[in-house]
Amino acid sequence: MTTTTLRTRTRLPAAHLPLLFVAVLALAALCVGDARAQAVDRDQVADILQATADVLQDVAPLVQESQSEQARRIFAEALQKQQQARDLFRDGRYALAARLSLRAREMARQAARVTGASQNYQERFQQRLERVSDLLDSVRDRARDAGHAQALRFVRDAEDLVERAREQARQTRYEQAYRLLESAEKMLGRAARLLFEEGDGERLRLEMERTADLIAEARERLADGGDQAVSLQIDRAAGELQRAREALDRGEPMPAMRAARQARELVRQALRQIGGGPTAEVVDAQLDRFDAQLPAVADAVAASGAAEARQALEQATDARRRAAAALEAGDRDQALRLARNALDHLQRAEALCR
Repeated sequence: MTTTTLRTRTRLPAAHLPLLFVAVLALAALCVGDARAQAVDRDQVADILQATADVLQDVAPLVQESQSEQARRIFAEALQKQQQARDLFRDGRYALAARLSLRAREMARQAARVTGASQNYQERFQQRLERVSDLLDSVRDRARDAGHAQALRFVRDAEDLVERAREQARQTRYEQAYRLLESAEKMLGRAARLLFEEGDGERLRLEMERTADLIAEARERLADGGDQAVSLQIDRAAGELQRAREALDRGEPMPAMRAARQARELVRQALRQIGGGPTAEVVDAQLDRFDAQLPAVADAVAASGAAEARQALEQATDARRRAAAALEAGDRDQALRLARNALDHLQRAEALCR
């Protein structure tokens, strides 16, 4: 092989070299055989899968809007390889999972290049900063509520990285800033996985139920023949909520959190555009849900003898009583807030019994 040929085959864009180096190190670590190393390797591969999922999510709208069949074909194959990587990860075959996920990531980026819709780092930084900031708020609140020390350490690391990214952006070093945001999101992903393993998934499911209620309310409040754009926005919210549920079922809390947050924001925007207030039927549905869950929770609280659970149950029933009174008085907005508050306290009472 000639020197010219060798150089042609091995030339890579400079921006790719740090990522490639990290990936090679992560895969090399997979060769370590002791149990402690395997535990670390699992986290490293989980980070690789998460980073690929982020790239796929970023590229998806570009491909969907593109007229390129080639881009769509490449992206579809990338999605397939990422799913295979997830399956291998669940089976404990971490090295192969990492290789397939890295291949899926490269194919996604190839699809984006084919669309001709690549963005400069300044635009990408601004978009990712907004996403990471939202996730930081959400994960921080969850970690504080859970009192999870390790998760809080990851959150603080993420906060430091975001601040460093802002400083790099102020100096117009947007590529470095973007890379720091990638690292921050990785830290948040680790915190989210720790919280998920400690039961935070149930809280996220409850938030999804609330969002589903908002979607149902929006559809009910949107009169027949209403604004088509608002109707499509409500459908988008429902689609994001379904993606959130599927991600949570796969044990992927960060994509679930992102999609759930997007669904909630979309439906809230739709409700603001529709105007008006909740109907009595919407409030009644919340009260009916509370009444259906109350007997089982009350029995669990009595059996546990936990003082905190009993107090939460009392707060729940009090909020339910005040919701009914507000509905009777015709204040449906206040009634709906109180009904949802009652459900929150009821859920907390149930959790405190475990």
